[in-house]
Amino acid sequence: MPTPADGRQEQAQWPRFTTWAREAGFVHTHAVPLRLRQRVVGALNLFQHRPGSFTQADRLLAQALADIATITILQQRTLDRATSNASSSRPP
Repeated sequence: MPTPADGRQEQAQWPRFTTWAREAGFVHTHAVPLRLRQRVVGALNLFQHRPGSFTQADRLLAQALADIATITILQQRTLDRATSNASSSRPP
């Protein structure tokens, strides 16, 4: 997980989001990868009200939550496909 930056680059890259986040009281954001083996399939975004970096325990917990989210999302996609395939293969 990258170390939080000072915000200047983020402000230039995502001006509307950065403004919204600051107005909402957030001082740090963290993006944790949703991984399927070696492939990243998305990100879990965490927002922090207080300054400071994540501890190692925070990182481990965040990645565990991201891993659970990945499994849940992929299971739901599989169920959706199975339901869709079953519906389309039924005779009229």
